[in-house]
Amino acid sequence: EILKAVPASRLLMLTVPEGLARERLVEKFAALGIPAERLDLFGKFPSSAFYKMFQRVDIALDPFPVTGGTTTCETLWMGVPVVVLAGQRFVSRVGYSFLSATGLGHLSTVSIDDYIRTAVSLASDIPALSKLHDSLRSQVAASPLTDASTFTRNLEAAFRHVWEKWCATPT
Repeated sequence: EILKAVPASRLLMLTVPEGLARERLVEKFAALGIPAERLDLFGKFPSSAFYKMFQRVDIALDPFPVTGGTTTCETLWMGVPVVVLAGQRFVSRVGYSFLSATGLGHLSTVSIDDYIRTAVSLASDIPALSKLHDSLRSQVAASPLTDASTFTRNLEAAFRHVWEKWCATPT
């Protein structure tokens, strides 16, 4: 639906193995009216090539129902906004937590229709998308997502609380 709504868009997918799996994926998109020319499908490659791929990406679409973890975080760090569909379980809320921590909660959605609308809206406002790209890395750097000192202090406090509670428990 996103590709149909943004006619000049392309979909780049990584770690799609060559052969039958890739052929079936191309066929599924063709059946939905999306020609193979609008799909950039790649297998696995070294991390240096992975990071260079971000230069080709305007918007990342977090997968669902299991959202991305490290990849979603790295995508934000590389300055690429991510649209997320937040579910009810932990595995469906990791992307949402990253967006919340970085002040990008407006890119988190709760339904497939909202997910599509958010991605299309972001793709349709090139000046706003460009501004977001320009500011995203500094926004992530200033967020709790990368604040290791505060995280560590909070984790230490939690450990101390658990230890004190254990020590206070009669044996």
